[in-house]
Amino acid sequence: MNLQEKIDNTEEYGTLVLEFNEYFGQAVISRPITIDGQNSTLCSKGGPVLSVHSEEVELRNIRLEVTSASQKGKEDAFLALVVRENIRVKVENVVVKGDVSGMINEDGSWEYHDVLHIWPVVPKKKNYFVFDMDVPVSCVLETDISDLKIVNPGLSPGMNKISLEVENVKNETILFGSIEIKSTYLTRIMSVSGGSFGIPVNIRVPDKDNPICIDKSFEPVQPAPATPSEPVIRSKKLKLGLAAILFVIVSGLAFFFLFSKSEEVKKPPKKNIPEATSENVRQAEKDTREPAGTIRDIKDSYRIGDTISYTVSANDDKSLRKMAFKVHDTSVRTSWDVSGQSASQNSSFSTKGWKSGTYTYSLLTEDRAGNTKETRGNFVLADIQYGYVNIFTRPSAEIYIDGRSLGSTPKAELKLPAGRVDIRFVNESHDIDVVETITVRPNETNKEIFKWK
Repeated sequence: MNLQEKIDNTEEYGTLVLEFNEYFGQAVISRPITIDGQNSTLCSKGGPVLSVHSEEVELRNIRLEVTSASQKGKEDAFLALVVRENIRVKVENVVVKGDVSGMINEDGSWEYHDVLHIWPVVPKKKNYFVFDMDVPVSCVLETDISDLKIVNPGLSPGMNKISLEVENVKNETILFGSIEIKSTYLTRIMSVSGGSFGIPVNIRVPDKDNPICIDKSFEPVQPAPATPSEPVIRSKKLKLGLAAILFVIVSGLAFFFLFSKSEEVKKPPKKNIPEATSENVRQAEKDTREPAGTIRDIKDSYRIGDTISYTVSANDDKSLRKMAFKVHDTSVRTSWDVSGQSASQNSSFSTKGWKSGTYTYSLLTEDRAGNTKETRGNFVLADIQYGYVNIFTRPSAEIYIDGRSLGSTPKAELKLPAGRVDIRFVNESHDIDVVETITVRPNETNKEIFKWK
């Protein structure tokens, strides 16, 4: 079953929870539903990747991506998300690669690097880089790379010149991570690569007034010209025969060989004491403390079909790296890349189609030193039991349960799930709009009477 079929088979106001995967092809949502992608990717060579044609649609934990750049001249070719006019869609943790149409504070064309290559980074120096971004709305840049600083993270609509600083990086260090572009509702991602490996000799250390422009090729500073004491051959002034040229080449090779041998003799023997001392310092600074994690808002018991919302939090004495929540023996898995000493995230999942029983859930937290901590909990999922209710009111009123109208009172043999049920009663002519709570007993018929005014 492809994604479009999954969407079409989801009942109105229901929740479609996707297994973590990549889903290919364009999709259209034409009814009020919620999609929890569990960080899955919906992608297509051309846009629109996802079109929303209905009110009360919610998108969570999903990435929408246009994968081809060869769609020039085609209408909607680069659209990742299209929302029909005058429709609002609720989004949470949605990442897009491509343009957006129909969403307030998101419309327009975005021009930025898919991959930002930050190189060369001169070791143990402060390096400066710049690059350009053209954005249609105000947004903010954030990064998970600890050695990288975004000098001007706030962007205004139009062309922006972004300044980066990389400082005190050791030799042969790889920069790897991402820069997130966060607008009002959505997130876009630039992957980052580069580092202080393979640095050319005599390279220029970029300063604040002369930063390296990432959008252009970098040319290292040329070495200084030879001094008068060094042998210089000027082809325009000296005409050497073939024998003389060969003599110079052979002499030069011999001189280089003898010089390198003499340098090896001069090198002092290696000592282990300084190395041992630096190792002791590194061991003393090593972070071995585990991060802490908490899971809130999950109750002890639910009924099959309920949507379970939860909040996860983590903290560390230095810096966090990742949080991952899962319900064991199910497809529910959600992870977040985080930074700083504390972080918190909210999400939810549906239990529609699950079996009754006890489920274990857990939160795995990880800090940047690689220390991990797992926190666990349990909830019971029970089969749905039903009862029946006869409802009488004075005056008559329209009944709403979970936002749906079930007709007007009196109402006989109304089938409802067992337990506490909130019922909204509306009669505009009598200025009545109240919510009453009743208790439905399983396999029984209850009678409820309400009078107002």
